[in-house]
Amino acid sequence: MIKRRGVCRAFGEKEVLKGINLTVSKGETFLLIGRSGAGKTETIKAIASEISKQKFPVLMIDFHGDMAYKNNDICTYEIDEESPYYFNPLDLDPQFPDITPLKLMQDFNDAMVINFTSIGIQQQGCLKEIIKDSYNDLGINNEKTTWSKEISFSYIVDKIRNSKDKRTQTLKGYINSISDFNLFSGSEKISIGNILTGKITHINLKSLPESLRSLYADLLLRKVYYTLQSLGHI
Repeated sequence: MIKRRGVCRAFGEKEVLKGINLTVSKGETFLLIGRSGAGKTETIKAIASEISKQKFPVLMIDFHGDMAYKNNDICTYEIDEESPYYFNPLDLDPQFPDITPLKLMQDFNDAMVINFTSIGIQQQGCLKEIIKDSYNDLGINNEKTTWSKEISFSYIVDKIRNSKDKRTQTLKGYINSISDFNLFSGSEKISIGNILTGKITHINLKSLPESLRSLYADLLLRKVYYTLQSLGHI
């Protein structure tokens, strides 16, 4: 249970939050609503700071770039076309046997369809085939001993771009957009393990187009959820 009473925040002499009370029991979700300038963002920051003090991990996925603040316990990742930071939605880990190649493949496909609604059934089937073939090319299968190999997202992008299959024509536009912004490729990997260490992780997506923000957040939250589920926390 998360329980805080009398949370306050001020900027100089200006008090923006006063006497905020919050109780969230295990398994509960809460929605924070209010007009522009009502203090929603500051409330979230204050709650995140209080939760972090209790050594719980906090993940803030920021669509507008207004959640950042100075704190020694916060780690901010700016996600844009120049960013070195990435996470790989198709990456496997032998520590989590429930997160299989089939599950990740299906999740990626589902997230693409949800966030790019014009992708049809034929394109969905083609995308699944290409991801499955990419796993097979690298010798990755249902055996956990093969999961130490990392499948590069750029490898999948190249397979789609070089495909002669007519079903990939629609996919190429979406994949090119994902590739242009280096959503799932880079030099510094964002580890789910690091997100769950007990600090505040701030993912700033403000520089991405709206559809890519949603796709990134969708896939990252799926990965976090399945990891927590595999650890027995959900």
